[in-house]
Amino acid sequence: MSELRALMREDDDTASTGSEDPDAEDRATVTTVTFGDLDIVTQEATHAFGASGADQSGNVVWGAARVLAERIGGERFAGATVVELGCGCAVPAVVAARRGAARVVATDASQAVLRRAARTASLNDAGVETRVFDWDELEGLRREADVVLCADCVYSEGAAPLLQKAILHIAKPGASVYVCCKSGRRGVAAFWESMADAMEEVEAKEEGDHVLKVYRSKGRGQLLDELAAKRGELADCRACMVGLKDDLRTMAVTMEADMQRLLGALSAAAAGQADARIRALEAERRVAELEAEAARLDAEAAADHPS
Repeated sequence: MSELRALMREDDDTASTGSEDPDAEDRATVTTVTFGDLDIVTQEATHAFGASGADQSGNVVWGAARVLAERIGGERFAGATVVELGCGCAVPAVVAARRGAARVVATDASQAVLRRAARTASLNDAGVETRVFDWDELEGLRREADVVLCADCVYSEGAAPLLQKAILHIAKPGASVYVCCKSGRRGVAAFWESMADAMEEVEAKEEGDHVLKVYRSKGRGQLLDELAAKRGELADCRACMVGLKDDLRTMAVTMEADMQRLLGALSAAAAGQADARIRALEAERRVAELEAEAARLDAEAAADHPS
């Protein structure tokens, strides 16, 4: 949160220098802003961060919210369920409600921010629900949104994957996702890259130092096709495993036969070596006998013919 506060302070062109009234950040300014042909009344904090350092960043209508509200000001959301993530003052949510959405839910992690969002909705007679929604926990709203709105929700490398998970959690198949981010902020480039892999990008434009992109989540048919493809891959994998098991079984049988032949050959070789040893011993014994017989004959001859 301290990182977000620092980034927001950089963006707050009216931030207090410390010499103003210390309660200035708690004051609110009521203004009317036109988006398309809609006049939207906003009540926001005078400063995002005042002299006392109180965090009013969720009570300021930031540039990305204005760009997003302007983009959807000409849309028609008749019958749609619209969810805004990290809503702040919820101006885009109010615009969606005024554009005919059947249900609009403004979400944020802060109850205090949601009170300001409810006030914005009340000032505009817009039917907007407010709801605490933590991107870490993702409780509720599972695949409920036909339209997802996000303005200035990426402010660090860590926020990018959390926002994407939240979008994928709440978006119905075929949902439209509108995201506006300030250019150059940490995590934004990585977020755009990851979203390109997760959804179809159908629109992208620059508005000053902001980039607005519109995505389409994968439709039911596309999801079913992907599921069928995954099942096909799984079936192929199983077939490969069966074939591999058969190959291993054949290899085991072959190795067993080869082992038996090797053992037979070793046994035959050992038997041959034993026979050769026996024959050698027999030959040595026979030589000894012949030598003894020759010695006896020599002795007899010497006795018969004394010198």
